[in-house]
Amino acid sequence: MWRLLVAQRLVHSSAYTGSGIEEGKKEKRRKDLSGKLGKEMNDRREDRTHFSESISELVATAKQLSTRPELNPMFKLRLYPESLERTALLAQVEFEAKYAIECADTAYAEERERVEEEWKRGRERVRERLLEGIEERRRRAREEKDGEGTAGDVALDSHSRPPITRKLRNKLGTSPPPTPLGNSGIAASSGPNIISSLPITTGPFLNPHSLSVDEIPSPFPLPLTATTNPNNGTSHNNGPGGGPTNGRRRPKGGGQHQHQNIGGLGKSIAMLSGGKDNEIESDLGDIRRGNKRRRATAQVPAGFKHEGTAEGQWEEIGGIKSYVSVPPDGEYAKDTVILYLADVFGPQLINAQLLADDFAKNGYKVVAPDYFNGDPAPEDAFNPGTTFDIMKWFGSHGPEQTRPPLDKVLAALKEQGITKIGATGYCFGARYVFDLAFENIIKVSVVSHPTFIKAPEDLEKYLEVSKAPLLINSCTFDERFPHESQAIADQVLGDGKFAPGYKREYFEGCTHGFAVRGDLTDPKVKAGKEGAFRSAVTWLKTKL
Repeated sequence: MWRLLVAQRLVHSSAYTGSGIEEGKKEKRRKDLSGKLGKEMNDRREDRTHFSESISELVATAKQLSTRPELNPMFKLRLYPESLERTALLAQVEFEAKYAIECADTAYAEERERVEEEWKRGRERVRERLLEGIEERRRRAREEKDGEGTAGDVALDSHSRPPITRKLRNKLGTSPPPTPLGNSGIAASSGPNIISSLPITTGPFLNPHSLSVDEIPSPFPLPLTATTNPNNGTSHNNGPGGGPTNGRRRPKGGGQHQHQNIGGLGKSIAMLSGGKDNEIESDLGDIRRGNKRRRATAQVPAGFKHEGTAEGQWEEIGGIKSYVSVPPDGEYAKDTVILYLADVFGPQLINAQLLADDFAKNGYKVVAPDYFNGDPAPEDAFNPGTTFDIMKWFGSHGPEQTRPPLDKVLAALKEQGITKIGATGYCFGARYVFDLAFENIIKVSVVSHPTFIKAPEDLEKYLEVSKAPLLINSCTFDERFPHESQAIADQVLGDGKFAPGYKREYFEGCTHGFAVRGDLTDPKVKAGKEGAFRSAVTWLKTKL
């Protein structure tokens, strides 16, 4: 029994112990679960707080980046490399701009120095040309005076006579004697201006050396008026009953004769008679024509005859005698011709034939028509002492006489199949080069020391109507185409204004006619002649 009780108690105690253990385990599990749940809840609570803070921070950052990004440190940090690169590029651009400005300033300074230097050189050249031109005119005037004896004519030429001014009075030695007055009463009563109101042929005459400018009766130093013997005086009437003499003859030596009181001219003044206007104009015309002939002769140098043998042949083209030259090898363009228009000496001059041969040697057929109809100026036309009248020759060799032969030659060349014509004209022939270019008959124009070219009229017309490229060979001393005309040609046709092409060559120290009749012993003239020919050939080869 006892054992049974013990056993029961043991059973009950073990059961109780087992249930207690179970309860402890459950409680422990319950506590662990609640601890984990609390921790999880705490963690979730902390995550929510952190998430809220992150969201708030991101919203604030986004707002700041949208409104004031420059206040954001991270933005500044990320922008810093870009800022450095941009600053470097801006500095590079600034330095490049400064360098470009410095280069432009340097180029401007260099260009300005170059232009100033060219201007100074040009001014010196103009000064030298003016001095050379003045010296040349003086030399020609001296030659004209010495060779022609034109001192009197020059005095009569109003263009060459210096104007009479008050400074020229009383310069002919000592002071002139006072003018004698025939009637002092007139001078006393009428005043000092009575002389100017009287006719020039009525006394009293002033001393010729004391005339004022207003009292000079003529633009010429010599008087062109005359007078007759005045017989209507009152105090000097010698007729019977005339005046206070009561018909008595004035005794010899009694008083001074009127004719001897008239400015010291004597009795000769009474023998002069009035000249007719047509006679005066005729005399003046003769004087002017003579001076014009002498000036025209003085303006054209005598020229020199060159040595050589002509290689061309004389042929008739269109019934006109022409000098024709072809290349020695016979190779040339059969549709092309160089028209050589000679100066007043015509293609008969050996110089012209040699030039035509030289053009032919450069691969062209050259035709030099005798458009003077066999009557060119003689070779010694401009030599000193010659009696050849160049003005009369010009009168019989105008366009009416010289253009028809030229047209016949051109028509015959076209019939031969010539389609391209280049023309080179010297002096007189340059005028026809312009005329043919106006009509666009020729393709290329070359003129050397041209004559009868009106500036600017012909040059402006060339610009308007012609299509032929133009080359002008000019020189220093050329009164037919002076520096003024050369400058006008450059102004009208230069600087690309004439689209087909324009060029002017200038040969220092050369005179009109240098390209044909120049003095080859003069180095400058020889260089000018060769340079003009070389430029003409180059121009033809380039443009034709």
